[in-house]
Amino acid sequence: MPTQFVELSYASAEQAQEALAGREGSGVESIGLWPGPAPKYSVGAAAIAEWAATSGFDAVVWTALRPKFRGVVDEVPADVEAVLAYLRELDAETLARAREYMCAAPADVQTPFRIAITRELGWAPAPATIEGSVTEPAGPVGDEGRS
Repeated sequence: MPTQFVELSYASAEQAQEALAGREGSGVESIGLWPGPAPKYSVGAAAIAEWAATSGFDAVVWTALRPKFRGVVDEVPADVEAVLAYLRELDAETLARAREYMCAAPADVQTPFRIAITRELGWAPAPATIEGSVTEPAGPVGDEGRS
């Protein structure tokens, strides 16, 4: 799976972590920071730390958000049909936000859910607009960035 990252310019890694938390609308406990302790939701943190240690970056931050489905934290959809049914139940405004969120993800991040949504609803990713972003062919998936 490709690694997505953008080089950041902050005075400290902690400032980069706080900025990503602000962008995600979460607390810093939901943003991973390497080097540093694993975030509360640490799925993938070890792989990201391994990648970071060999990447040449001074620091790496990434989103470490817990899963949430139908407004329930730590809930995950049972299958693709559950996701499609949920999306079809949404009001127009919420559906538009969901579409915007999904279409903003990099095109090469493909999951069974995204493939089904693209096929069934016609949602396609927007072209990349982040200047200086880089895709590497190997490593963990996430929003890693150099501070």
